[in-house]
Amino acid sequence: MLRILSRFAVAFEPLRRPAVRTRLILLPVLVAALLVSCAAPPKQEPAPAPAPPPPPPKAAAPAPPPEVVLYVTSARLNLRGCPLTKCEVLRVLTRNEKVALVGEEGAWARVRPMGGETDGWVMSRFLSKNPAAAGLRPRKPVPPSAPSAPPPQQQPAPPPAPIEEEFVR
Repeated sequence: MLRILSRFAVAFEPLRRPAVRTRLILLPVLVAALLVSCAAPPKQEPAPAPAPPPPPPKAAAPAPPPEVVLYVTSARLNLRGCPLTKCEVLRVLTRNEKVALVGEEGAWARVRPMGGETDGWVMSRFLSKNPAAAGLRPRKPVPPSAPSAPPPQQQPAPPPAPIEEEFVR
């Protein structure tokens, strides 16, 4: 046991000397002071910020493009929620109803009915720049019938001849 204690005492003998103790204490203190001084940047007076440039002169807002007014040429035209025939029908437009063109996508036109707040989609081919002619479509002419002549009576067809069957024996 004495042997172990003597080795332990020999290991700590340099710490008993005052010069070594001073170096062991001062060295970490100096390293810490050096790190702190390097980490803190020197305080500088902030430079005054340059004055912001004056705002550019306001130009007049560009005028919105003129609204294109179109007319419905079909007797009834479905106003749909999207440009597909599967989409829900928002409203039914009638012939010569005015609509404002909002946009186009393929064969579909996005329109807003006059006096309406909801946009919708219709097929472009059912819109025109000019209103359709007033009046209904002309019907096929009906031939005049003679009231004095009764309609011809149809004679019943004679019964068919009996079928003769021949059996081969």
